Formats: sequence, structure tokens, C-alpha cells
Amino acid sequence: MGADRGILDRADRYPEDAPASLPSEPSRVTVLADRYELAELLGSGGMARVHAAYDRRLDRRVAVKLVHDELLDADPNSRQRLLREARSAARLDHPNTVAVHDVGEDDGRPFVVMELVEGATLADRLRARGRIPADEAVAIGRAVLDALEAAHARGLVHRDVKPSNVLLPTRGGVKLADFGIAKALDTATGGVTGTGQVVGSPRYLAPEQAAGREPSAASDLYSLGVVLYECLAGHPPFERSNPVAVALAHQQDPLPPLRDHAPHVAPALVTTVERALAKDPADRFVDAAEMRAHLRADGETVAASEPTPTPGETAALRPEDAPPSGPAGSRRWQLAALLTGGVLAVIALASLLLGEDAPDDPLGPTDEAAPGAEPEGPEVDPGTSEPDQGADAEEADEGEADARDLDELIGDLARDPGAAGERGEDLLQELMNVREEDEGAERAEEARDAIEEVADWIADDELEAEVGREAVEALEPVGRPDAPELAEVSALFAEVAIDRRAWGEKGEDLLSDLEDLLEAEEAEDRADDAGELINDLEEWIADAEIDDERGRRAQQVLEPVADAAT
Repeated sequence: MGADRGILDRADRYPEDAPASLPSEPSRVTVLADRYELAELLGSGGMARVHAAYDRRLDRRVAVKLVHDELLDADPNSRQRLLREARSAARLDHPNTVAVHDVGEDDGRPFVVMELVEGATLADRLRARGRIPADEAVAIGRAVLDALEAAHARGLVHRDVKPSNVLLPTRGGVKLADFGIAKALDTATGGVTGTGQVVGSPRYLAPEQAAGREPSAASDLYSLGVVLYECLAGHPPFERSNPVAVALAHQQDPLPPLRDHAPHVAPALVTTVERALAKDPADRFVDAAEMRAHLRADGETVAASEPTPTPGETAALRPEDAPPSGPAGSRRWQLAALLTGGVLAVIALASLLLGEDAPDDPLGPTDEAAPGAEPEGPEVDPGTSEPDQGADAEEADEGEADARDLDELIGDLARDPGAAGERGEDLLQELMNVREEDEGAERAEEARDAIEEVADWIADDELEAEVGREAVEALEPVGRPDAPELAEVSALFAEVAIDRRAWGEKGEDLLSDLEDLLEAEEAEDRADDAGELINDLEEWIADAEIDDERGRRAQQVLEPVADAAT
């Protein structure tokens, strides 16, 4: 049987490798470099696509990665990028990594030939089961650490450790795929995808990557920590409504205790995962070997065993990820969102190009639990019908909702700041500054200052009014003091700021006095300020220096504060 008969003629010789469906009479078979016959498409993303293929010379099935033709035309650096990827990956020769067999060009089109791995991905496993047993998660984690240790020893950082890049071959073992954005640690800074771009998947992004800093081996350990957290808890530690919010959460938000979401996990394992997820790289493990030594289930050291994968699925080295359906997937998200050293870091969030970890919503939780997943949420007393949720929990939920509102606005604005007007970039920076402040009086004060700034931009036609009003609505809850009686005063402050001209010639004075009232720390001082402002409003109304209807309503808002100390 000749080697040139084509892959369709050989399907019966490779029953376990045969594509699920093949055209019965293809018009022609594409052959690269007179050697690799392309077969079924395995995946396609924003930069490249991956095909199964047949290697004529060595008579074997392989995976071939090709840059999209339109990208080659539009981006002259894409060819160099793909070749760098191949050379980086080819430096590794380890049983827990996907092997790169060859790199070449065909009619000016670069391609990379890789090992074709038959099996499932960890993402497939998590979608099917929700979470996996601790001993299995440990075994997978230790195998990935073996791969990372080998890569780091050669000066390579993976940069995109995530469940869809962890392959579970049908024949056993674990393989870490797609060192496609790996870069030698000793090369010049800047990254192969362009200066200022941070490449990675937002759910698994290390804080330093989110901040635009050069990732290190410790960044890979953090990403693996996120993967392990998801394996044990059934979901990643940070789930938000948009990619910027996720990246910010990795930078700033406290880690939700793993124990709260996976009470069955041994304390030693919880400690290991949470140490890997330290915000500061210096607080993580020294290297992959140290993390592997600590990664154990039930206090016992666990060997990197070979978990049984889901059979019948093909998992190959994937492209960065394909766009999700809908308008959001029609273009690459390059979000000018994270301010580091005064410079906007652009996040090329690769997972937004393919929601492979959650197809219906790449960043948010699913409406239904995956089969086998345990229900999440507070425990319910058998004698009651509802969870025990007190006022503190409700206040915490309200605070989280306020933060989500601000995050959503940041994410929307970051897509195209210029569309908001000439002050769009400034608004984005103001919102980011507020978001980055620790919760407390300083953050509230900064939010109120931002409200005044936004109102000025609207008044001067430097910012789209609708965008500005949305910003004020998101900032107002953040600017509220802790005192409950000031909630309506805070809303009044935002209203006056946005429409101060409509309030009359004393609108500016009213705004300043309201800000002083909101900053007063003692109830007695607040009562005095409110009483004085009520009297001032009476005079301003009498002198037609403030709108009568608005002034009377402001007095009604202030009266409970003035009476609070009596």
C-alpha cells in the first residue's frame, strides 16, 4: 500500500485516529511541503487554526498549526511569532509536554507540526463533572509541575496554564500543551506579541501579568494554583462579568478561602493551593519542584499518576482560542484598562477568543451545575427552608454588587474609550483609580471627586452625557460614607453634581457643602452641617438663587441628618 494514497485511504489503518466525519470525495488534499496531508480541523482561533494531518515520510498522524492567511497579510510579525513559538516549544523534550516535531514554510505560509494527542482536556473533564477528586487533582497538578520544572530550567515561561491546555491522553498520562506564548526568560522584555500586551487567559492570569509586568516562573505556579482551585471547588476563585474585572480581581481582591468552597479537601492541600495563589510572587513557592513537594492529598505524597481520560475525544495543541459567538467575539479584545506606572497596559486576553472553559459564557458562571457537581451556596438547616443570611451578608452582597457595576463600566469603556468623547481615556483612568483604592474613607472621597470631575466634563461637552451619567451612577454607591443616614445625601450629591446648573447659581455652593457633610466623621458634626445647609437653602430659595422645587427636596433629604443627633 503506497504512502501517497492519502489520509482517506488510510482511515481503516488508523481506526482510533480516523476523523469523526470525512468528505467522501474531496476535491483535493492539501499537502504542505510535499509531506503533510491536512485532514479535519481540530480548532481555530484568532491567530491560527490546527488541523489533524498525515506525515507521509514517517507514516503517522500529527497536528499542524497554521497562521490565518488574513493575519499573515495584516500582521507581518505573525510569521516570526509562530516560528518563535515553535522554536521555544521544540526546546522541550519531556513526557508531560506536547512535542513539536517540525517547523517549516509552504509557499510562504509558516506551519508547526506537533504531536497529536488523542484524549480529552482537563476543561472537558471539569465541564462533565464540575469538580474532580482531590487525589486526581493532585496527580494532574504534579504532572503539570513536572512539565513546568523542565520548561523553567530551560528559561521558558508557559504564560497560559489553564484547563484547556492540560491534556489527558486516552493512553494515560498528562501533557501540558501550547507553549505558544512561551518566551525565553533571558530575551529582551516586551513580549513576542508586541510591547505592552499581556497575553493570557483572564481566569488564570497572575496578578503581575494583569498589571502588565513581565511574567516569571512564579506566574505559571499562580496559574496552576487557579487550575487546582477550580478542580477542587468546581469553579475558579474569581468570576466576574468582564475580563477587566477578572484581571483586577486577581490583582486586588482577597482570595475566597478554598475551605469555604471545598470543605472536603485536606488542610495541607488547601494551604498549598492558597500559597500558590499569593498576590506577591515572592510569597509563592520558590519553584515548581518545591510546589510539587508540597502538593499532596490527605497529607500523603502523591505520585504523578495517570488519570483515565474521557475516551473518544481528540485533544491537540490548540490555537489561542476561537471567538465566542456574537458581536463580542468578532474582534480581539485589546483592553486599555490597567494602569501600571502611569501607562495603559493592553490586555490581549486570549481566552476571549474561545470560551473553551465555558462555551456559553467565557467568564461568568453557568446557569446549571455540571453533571456531578455539588450544589454551591450556604448550607441549609434541615429544620428550615432558607439559608441563614443575616444583615452582614446582605451588606456584603450589596458592596459586591456596587463593585461589579463599576467593573462592568470599566470593561465596557475599555473596549473603545474614544467613543465616550475626548475625555474617555481620562474617565477610564478615574474609574481605575477609584477601583484600585482600598475600601474606606479615601476610596469614597476619591469616588466623590471623580463624580465632580465627570460632571464638569459633561457640562463642557467633553464627555458623552449618557456615558457620564452611567459613570456617576456607578461611582455614587462607592462614594457613600458608612453612615446609613447619609445614603440619600450621597445620592443628592451625585444629582447636584450632574445637573448643578439646573439647581441655580448656588448649585456649586450646594455641591461643596454636601461634600463637606459627607466627609464629616461625627454624627454631631453631620447634624450641625445639615442644619446650617437647610438654613442656607431657605435663604437661597428666598433670593431665587436655587431652584425652589429642588431646594425644598434637598431640605427634606437633609432633615433626618440634622435631627439624628437630637
